[in-house]
Amino acid sequence: MRAMRVCPQPLVATVRGAAAGGGMAIALACDIILASESAAFHSAFTAIGLSGTELGVSWRLQRMIGLSKAREVLMAGRPLAAQAALDAGLLSAVTSEDGLDEAGLAMARDMLKAAPDALRLSKRSMDASLEQPSFDAAVEAEERSQMLMIVRRGRE
Repeated sequence: MRAMRVCPQPLVATVRGAAAGGGMAIALACDIILASESAAFHSAFTAIGLSGTELGVSWRLQRMIGLSKAREVLMAGRPLAAQAALDAGLLSAVTSEDGLDEAGLAMARDMLKAAPDALRLSKRSMDASLEQPSFDAAVEAEERSQMLMIVRRGRE
């Protein structure tokens, strides 16, 4: 999961059916999650007597969908169906079963329109802003990334 988060390229998950336990952790480690109508996200481990948290799921899920909903999913073992996951902010889109692969490719094509360094720095800045203690600190970090891109663009 750490390697996925430090990977400089944005990662897009396309989820069909159940993303349970480790499958949910892999989806949450991605930058953008798209799902088909059959997708459902759940911890699965509390049902067998284990912790509902693993592989950074508690850190990411609470930030993505909020404390109460994340804790419901992880502690009560309640699956989050595709539409509910979209409504909670976990997903970018829900598609038909047949349209999921094309939606994932379209997302990747849209991102490929940007300069690779711009994507890399955007991803890094967004992840870093989750750890910033204040709005001002987040803006300052974003400005450093923007200045770096301006300098690089000037050299081209």
